[in-house]
Amino acid sequence: MDRKLQNAFRFFYANAGYIVGKRAVGAIALARAERWASQLGYEYRWNFEQENYNDFLGDHAYWCADERASRQHEHEVFYCVLETHGRILASLGGIIDPTYASCRVIEAELALEAMHD
Repeated sequence: MDRKLQNAFRFFYANAGYIVGKRAVGAIALARAERWASQLGYEYRWNFEQENYNDFLGDHAYWCADERASRQHEHEVFYCVLETHGRILASLGGIIDPTYASCRVIEAELALEAMHD
């Protein structure tokens, strides 16, 4: 395993969800999928959801500290598409307030999905 793949593995090991007892398996799968999509030149497109994002918030008050404190607040809701030459390979919507780490994990998960299709 080269250094770049090792670094990706470490990132996903620390930041991605996993099945109990299979954390390393999931991390290496995401690292390999990320590399696969990159080598093929696949692109990720991130955009704001055009629909009313309140539909995506679900049990918002349960998990949102701002909502529990009854403060006015807003969220940014995105969707991400993995594509090549205008062809959509995988996509995910309703992504609420993504961080850099969550964006990278989502991109790798989309690549993993496309890899298996």
